[in-house]
Amino acid sequence: MDKVLAANPSLIAILSASNSATTAVKTARQRKFPGLLIGMSVVDPQGIIAAIGMEQARGVGLVQEMPNPRAPLLAVAQDFRRALQSTDQAVVANSLLACLAGAAGPHRTAAR
Repeated sequence: MDKVLAANPSLIAILSASNSATTAVKTARQRKFPGLLIGMSVVDPQGIIAAIGMEQARGVGLVQEMPNPRAPLLAVAQDFRRALQSTDQAVVANSLLACLAGAAGPHRTAAR
């Protein structure tokens, strides 16, 4: 983060999972970074809020490249929520992405 902040950027894109994203946001806030902080939807906003508090998390932008798992009319989201009802898993911002990534697996292709 030191090298990034030393470059005096106007925006920092956080392209990592939740734990390191939370650390990046916390560090940027502690060092009074005045620019925009943008993360991908694999970053769980509730996790950031829980870790650093609402005030420090305020203003962090998240790009939702996957469908919202709470979308009431989207069939894939409905199916996903229905499947989770029999588990102890919570529906969080990146849970549908994680499910689809796990279902695809490292060796699957469209032909399989």
